[in-house]
Amino acid sequence: MLELQSNPEPQALEGRDIVCISASEWDQNWLSNHQYMSRLAERNRVLYVERPRNLIAAGKQGISSLSKTNRIRSRVRPVATSGQSLLVATPPPVFPMRFEAPVIHANQYMLRRWLRRVIAEHGFRDFILWSYSPDACFLHGNLGEAVGVYSITDDHASYKGSRNRESSMRKWEQRLIEKVDVVFATAENLVELKRKHNPNCFYAPHGVDAELFANSMSAETLPTEQLGSCQKPIVGFIGLLNCRIDVQLIQACAAKRPDWNFVLIGPQEPEFDSRLFASSPNVIVLGRCDRLDVPRYLKQFDVGFIPYIVDEHTRYLHPLKVLEYLAAGLPVVSTNLPAIKQYGGQVAVGKSVDETIHQLSAAMNQDGEKSKAMRQRFAMNQTWSCRLQSMNQHILDAMERTP
Repeated sequence: MLELQSNPEPQALEGRDIVCISASEWDQNWLSNHQYMSRLAERNRVLYVERPRNLIAAGKQGISSLSKTNRIRSRVRPVATSGQSLLVATPPPVFPMRFEAPVIHANQYMLRRWLRRVIAEHGFRDFILWSYSPDACFLHGNLGEAVGVYSITDDHASYKGSRNRESSMRKWEQRLIEKVDVVFATAENLVELKRKHNPNCFYAPHGVDAELFANSMSAETLPTEQLGSCQKPIVGFIGLLNCRIDVQLIQACAAKRPDWNFVLIGPQEPEFDSRLFASSPNVIVLGRCDRLDVPRYLKQFDVGFIPYIVDEHTRYLHPLKVLEYLAAGLPVVSTNLPAIKQYGGQVAVGKSVDETIHQLSAAMNQDGEKSKAMRQRFAMNQTWSCRLQSMNQHILDAMERTP
């Protein structure tokens, strides 16, 4: 098994400037990039660059030209942290089809010029350029960074929404991997897939904000009113609702167990159609909830469910939800994803509809206080801060290698 290698007393990144090229907006669902950058900002200055919106989406919001508003040319706002400084920068819009040539060249040229100005205005020097977006290959090596880092959370090109651009995405991501000094990947098989392009590719699985999710076990945490009338037991999922969700599995489980409620909570991507559950009255689809309110929903759950389709994309996926459910003391049942194997007996796996129902039922019937405490202790040893310590050491090693 690949593991993060670290010294007995890993050093911390401190007093550095960090520019993060994110694949999401700061106010979207919190992902690993939000978790790491918010923690790095406690001892460093961080510039978090949001993913640019495309011009078509911007136009739908009433923005017809780049000259109409200053915030489109550049918007940088401070975010409160417990340490030094975190700035969130919203780039100007870019052309759609961002992975296709010559569009990617034009977009990255505009983004590079804008970002140079922002970096200079805020005095970032000898910074770490840390990217999460696979099309950032034209930024690395062209912004004056001291060291380059690329974090991979998915095999992006195999995502169903990317099928029409898979070859171009792989091309530019490979170029990025070859350029940077350190690569982190969240799944072991993802490390093997990418390490052939850069030997400095390391396994860095997702962590968990254990204290936040453990609040669901506190007597002071009140259950959410939204699920107040929902009959138990509740089989719950919280996360992004997209084409990874196995709609047919949920429909079949709901039909066989009409006495259970299946609750799906989170923002919906365009390819996810909640109307598919119109004939399943015990499937409840709710919208996005605030991150700090998640424990109130988890308090109502009887089982944390990970109903992902098993395909070429999800076989490289390490779900964030596993540790979040465990930190909340919940039993967890998942489809047969490769990344689930690392959790051993902490997560039950269903390989068919009948087996999934059996595992869900067993989880409900064997969920005592002792089991909940064991799950929480397991999660407490895998926090984001623990993960970041080992990652920091690899970055510091790369700095020593860099002339």
